Amino acid sequence: MILTVLLILGFFFSFLPIAMVAAQPWKICGSSKYTANSTYQSNLDSLLSSSFLAVNGDSSSGFLFGKGSRGAAPDTVYAVALCRGDVNASACSGCVDAAYAAATARLCPLSKDATVFYDECALRFSDEDILNMDAFGRVNTSAAVGVAPLVLMNITSEPMLSGWDSNIQATKNFTQFFIKTMNYIVGQALSSLKLYAAIRVDMDDADASNTGTLPRRLFCLAQCAPDLGEDICYNCLKNFSDLATANFAGRQGGRILALRCNLRYDTDKFFAGEPTWSSGSSSNALVPSPAPQPAPLLPTWPKHKSKQNTPFFDIFA
Repeated sequence: MILTVLLILGFFFSFLPIAMVAAQPWKICGSSKYTANSTYQSNLDSLLSSSFLAVNGDSSSGFLFGKGSRGAAPDTVYAVALCRGDVNASACSGCVDAAYAAATARLCPLSKDATVFYDECALRFSDEDILNMDAFGRVNTSAAVGVAPLVLMNITSEPMLSGWDSNIQATKNFTQFFIKTMNYIVGQALSSLKLYAAIRVDMDDADASNTGTLPRRLFCLAQCAPDLGEDICYNCLKNFSDLATANFAGRQGGRILALRCNLRYDTDKFFAGEPTWSSGSSSNALVPSPAPQPAPLLPTWPKHKSKQNTPFFDIFA
């Protein structure tokens, strides 16, 4: 099972446990509706019905990111899609097509604004312009993210790490290891031209001897859309890593998903291929310092109101 929390990043983090969601896809549905067979629906189908990334994809990202629009006001449709950096273009396109089909058929039928997350991709379409990063968006993490982040912490029959006890020294040592891993993943993602990293981090021998039965290795993935730029990518991932640390509490894994940036960690490997960086390898350079953070503004989230029967809370920090 997966515990789903919807929240807004401010200068502090707060969260409430809410309804359980069994599996992907995860959704956020807007409240505004379009009429069946309307001009808006025609524009939506024209933009997203098939091969959105083949037409609107960014070649520099390997066609793993795309954005586009269709139609004239007041029926203009905007869309943004981002796939995980370890999938190929074909799998990415298929994932985005599936997200669109699921959104319109069963997840958010007739919603003008919908966001769908799968493991390998995220898609949002909207009647509001979500394509361009204006001056405000570039210094405001919430605007850059595109939707309020969807926090998914792993909940299983044994949700806590074996041997976890908040009162023992081994747990404190592992928490420091977790914090170090979060710092590594932010630095590695920022050092990549694709703003993507998938890493494996092992404990130093000295630390590993003081962790009891707790795991001694973590896998972590972080990514930003290429249109964010390094400054906003840093802002987003640093907030997400802080949020993961604040809510870690010994869970085996967790993820924080948003339209233009995401972060995930687990004790088991979950990404395809070899890590882009791993600790302990003599061929790996030191993790660079993250880019300087732009001056923060109090976040103002985009209008993306969920239905009353959708299992999410809006929490304004």
